[in-house]
Amino acid sequence: MGRKAFGVYALVGALLAAGYFVIPKGGVAYDIWYLSVGVSSGIAILVGARLNRTSARRAWEFIALGQLLFAAGDAVYLVYSLRGLEVPYPSAADVFYLCGYPAIGIGLLLLIRARSPGRDTVSLIDAAIATTGIAFFSWIFLISPYTGDGSLAGEEKVLAALYPLMDVG
Repeated sequence: MGRKAFGVYALVGALLAAGYFVIPKGGVAYDIWYLSVGVSSGIAILVGARLNRTSARRAWEFIALGQLLFAAGDAVYLVYSLRGLEVPYPSAADVFYLCGYPAIGIGLLLLIRARSPGRDTVSLIDAAIATTGIAFFSWIFLISPYTGDGSLAGEEKVLAALYPLMDVG
């Protein structure tokens, strides 16, 4: 059962990947295609975690949740697109996107803990050094220009800062 299901998903995934080159960007068909890729990958993660009976199942569930939250944000954009409306900034999609980051982060932390239980201070310090360096350049080149932009409202500045911070984290 598992091999057959994987084969079917691999075939569907290959067809969806080919859609990237065929479907014109910016239309409703592209939005539906993009949403189907996001949802199917979240579902595949859940199915894979269940079929493989991994000890880190909870971690994979959090990662799938994050992916499905990103897909929910895409669905909000699709609803606006189908109605012919301009997507406001900020919108409900931003709530889903920003909630997806911590879910994936928790999942990754749980995977790390499953791999090496106990304290690993050296790895933590290494990760903190790399994250601090990347965050520094993100602040200079990505976040700072928005925080100084007088044409943006307060919530727009916060969102403009949150996305790069979540990407670094």
